[in-house]
Amino acid sequence: MKKQPYWNIDMLSCKWTTISRRCTKFNGIFMRLESQRQSDANDFDVYKAAREQYQVEMCHAFEFEKIWEIVRLDPKWNNTLTSGEEQSKRSRNSSLFDVSDARTNIDFNTDTNDIPDDIEEISPPPPGRPVGRDKAKRAQRHVDEINRREQEFAERK
Repeated sequence: MKKQPYWNIDMLSCKWTTISRRCTKFNGIFMRLESQRQSDANDFDVYKAAREQYQVEMCHAFEFEKIWEIVRLDPKWNNTLTSGEEQSKRSRNSSLFDVSDARTNIDFNTDTNDIPDDIEEISPPPPGRPVGRDKAKRAQRHVDEINRREQEFAERK
C-alpha cells in the first residue's frame, strides 16, 4: 500500500515561493480563458485549456493542481489580472472613488448665478515635493548669514 506524499508546514513553506508563482501564473491563464469562455464550454473544458496553455507558455506541465484547487477559492486568487488584461488608469481610479468626467460641458458665457450647485470650485494643485531637511537647513543658514551681514552693515553706519 502506497502512502500519499504528505507535506508538513516546514516542507511547504520552503517551497511556497515556487508554488505561489506557478499557481499565480496558472490562475491568470485560467481566469483569462474563463473570461473568454464559449457558451458551450464547461469548467473542465476551461481547466484543460488552461493546462495546455500553461504547458505552452512555461514549457513544463503544471504540477500543483491540488494546491491550486484549494487556493483558488480564496478571495486573493479570484480576480488575478494577467499581463493581457491591463486596466486603463481611468477605469482603475473610477472604481476606487468618484472621478469627474473630463467631458463635462460647461458654458463659460453664462452668468455665475446660472452655474449648478453641484460644480465645486477647483482648488489649486498641491505644491511640489516638500523640501528636504538638509536643503531647508542650508537655506536657513543662508538667510541667517544675510541677516547677520545686514545687521553688521547697519551697525557700521
